[in-house]
Order: sequence, then structure tokens, then C-alpha cells
Amino acid sequence: MTSALDQFNERVDYEWGGLKSTGYPQHYPKWVERLKEQVDLWLHDEAFEYLGFRKDHHFAEDARELSVFGLTERFALKVQITRDPQNPGLGNVRWELVPRSAITSLNATHVPAVAGGRWLVIDAEFGAIKAESFPEREDTNYDADARRAIFDGLRADLYPR
Repeated sequence: MTSALDQFNERVDYEWGGLKSTGYPQHYPKWVERLKEQVDLWLHDEAFEYLGFRKDHHFAEDARELSVFGLTERFALKVQITRDPQNPGLGNVRWELVPRSAITSLNATHVPAVAGGRWLVIDAEFGAIKAESFPEREDTNYDADARRAIFDGLRADLYPR
């Protein structure tokens, strides 16, 4: 099983690689490193069933707003980052981690898939985490079966047997 931290680090490198410094050795801003520490601390011995990254600009280094939403077997995580336009290395990080059992609403919509067919986009709320939609229609990391498995798991959280 790949750890939540390994999954997070891999996606950070892919999604936010442009945030690394240009000097040698390259490093991420301190807020990214602190975020990795939080993931390691709180999600140790967990693995992400879903992990999505969003940004308000195509390139992370030009984005002012970045966010992460993830689900493990036990937790839902929402992280929102607002970067300082005067000093992009600074970021205001808002971290929300709640048990998946905090789910208060669940809905899904079938949308046209990028590669044809139809995929689910899930809408869910988890107490302090309000109205999250995922996976995005364009997110090819999650095929129709994976999306259905995520929905089924959340349905079981909302309506336990």
C-alpha cells in the first residue's frame, strides 16, 4: 500500500512543481513543506482513495488560490491555500480534516467523460468541509469504476447498514 504521504508528495511534484525555487538545491516554499508534515502526522498509516488538486491558474507558480481535497478510508481533507501576490513564497493555509462519518450530504451527476461514455461527478459535504465536487470531469486519474467505488463508499458512510 502506498502511503498517503507518498501519494501526496507525488501529486505535489506533478501539480505544484513550478513552485520550487530556481536555485540549487531546489526546494518548495515553507508552507508546502509544513503541509507535507501535516499530511504525514495526521494521515500516517492511511492511503488516499481520492486526491485532487485545483488551482486558479494553469501554472501553480502563477496561481493565487490552490486547493487540495482528499479522502482516505477514515478521513476527508480539504486544504485551501491563498498565496501572497507580493511574496508568492508565502501562503495562508487553511486545513480542515474531518472523519468521513461527518458526511452530511451526497449527490452525484453523470457527465460526459473525456474519453467518451459517462462519468460520475460527486457532490458531498462533510461538516466543516462544505460542498465539494469531485473528481472533476477532466480528471482521468479516476475512471468510471473508480468513481463508482468512491460514491459507493461515501453512500455507506452516509447510510451505514
